[in-house]
Amino acid sequence: AIEDEHERKVVADHVLHFGQTPSQLFRKKQAARTVKSKKGFWTVEDMKMNLALIKGSSKTSIRHCSIVNGRIMTIDQDAFVHYYKWITPNLSTSFTFTASVSADFNIEFDKTSELLRKQYGSTLGQSNNHFAVLGKSNVLLSVGHWDNSIRCYNLDDMKCFQSVSCHKDAITCVAVGYEERVVVTGSRDTTVIVWTIGKAGKYSQATLQESPQHILYGHQNEVSCIAVSVTLDLVISASMDGDILFHTLEDGLYIRDAQLPNCSVPTKMIVNGFHGAICIYCQQDLKLYTMTVNGKILAATDIGERINSMSFTFEGQHILLGGEKGSIHVRDATSLEVKEILRSKNSPITNVIPTPEDCLVASNGEGEFILVSPESSMAKKSRSWN
Repeated sequence: AIEDEHERKVVADHVLHFGQTPSQLFRKKQAARTVKSKKGFWTVEDMKMNLALIKGSSKTSIRHCSIVNGRIMTIDQDAFVHYYKWITPNLSTSFTFTASVSADFNIEFDKTSELLRKQYGSTLGQSNNHFAVLGKSNVLLSVGHWDNSIRCYNLDDMKCFQSVSCHKDAITCVAVGYEERVVVTGSRDTTVIVWTIGKAGKYSQATLQESPQHILYGHQNEVSCIAVSVTLDLVISASMDGDILFHTLEDGLYIRDAQLPNCSVPTKMIVNGFHGAICIYCQQDLKLYTMTVNGKILAATDIGERINSMSFTFEGQHILLGGEKGSIHVRDATSLEVKEILRSKNSPITNVIPTPEDCLVASNGEGEFILVSPESSMAKKSRSWN
């Protein structure tokens, strides 16, 4: 009780007019507020684009491709790491990438490193799910090693500064959460492990905590693919027997399980945390599915070719597919309706990644790049002068 009459009246008036405010609202850190995505290039009707084929420095198929700190990094079949400069037009307002006096986007070779080859081995496996990048921390993650470990490499010197083992069999897939706070791995031992990213001990950059945050159980067979969404608090995993399991990311609790028609085995899976769409590709029947977080299938379609790469566009309303027959599919993320199919050479498309400028950078089995970019006003002006 408040003894002083004046102070008691002040507190009473404060409660009457403003209510009571507790000293602590939440005990757990809340998820970031969902921001409405911008309208992207692929949502525009009658869009015009430039398509360019650019020769890369790799002599073999590109197994992994990503954009890190203004550079395009690729890893080829022989475990060579190639770096390229991502050149943007001088009208671009991006401070991340290199500005150019050219009116068009371009890719320029920078350097090649063989340091990963010396540590990893002479050749890589056939899976594209064995690499992931922590762009903010300049770290490359690799899995599929003989010792069942997940390894961290510094992208500047390609030195392995951390190796963590917890799975009892080979790791088959890896996924990185939004804002790079968590990493999730799936294994032949039928488990899924959630790793927390942080800085600790002797390491000066982001590392995986030695002890896993969660070990998720429930699969009866090898884990084939995984997806993680920090926004939705979900870890979604699929196994070789067709089971799809949903767990909470924060607490590691089992939510539900689902299956595709005919018990098809998911080969690739991605989830968009802002729109809640889950896209699943099955190599067994060459079909693509979209599913809600409740396990309900919204749409399904036949692709007609094997898919090597699957990702969302930056606005999240479309998915990008890289096909074995050399085609790049742009489809609606919910209905799976075709927005555009771009065909280049017959060489398989191994990776398709979006850039913040609404460009697409694709790589093929011959070590080349296919660059798809929107037709800028400056590019139109430069062509009108010719």
